[in-house]
Amino acid sequence: MSFAGKTVLITGAGAGIGRQATLRFARLGARVIAVDRNPSGLNAVAQNVSEYVLDVTDTVAVANLSDLGRIDVLFNCAGIVAAGTILETTRDDWDRSFSVNVTALFEVTRAVYPQCCKQAPA
Repeated sequence: MSFAGKTVLITGAGAGIGRQATLRFARLGARVIAVDRNPSGLNAVAQNVSEYVLDVTDTVAVANLSDLGRIDVLFNCAGIVAAGTILETTRDDWDRSFSVNVTALFEVTRAVYPQCCKQAPA
């Protein structure tokens, strides 16, 4: 399979599954926009990769993702897991988890979807 000529936006691209997906899409020929809040995780990920430092919970910055131009594939991979048991998890941990794992997915999709639709065949 080839992704030549396609642009893929990946959140959480600095580590774990997001980083591996970034490397894989780049090997398949995609132009990858690698998004992560940690710039050190993005350094020299791969060829064909543009690095974009962004906290996916920053709604203003997320809204600006539409300025990146053509996006054919969105891989929402940013996520966190609070450490410890339910009794050790604070309400702030819980709220932060939902902010990153659920609300940010919604916001990033809303920001990118109109641009993706412009490329969709009629």
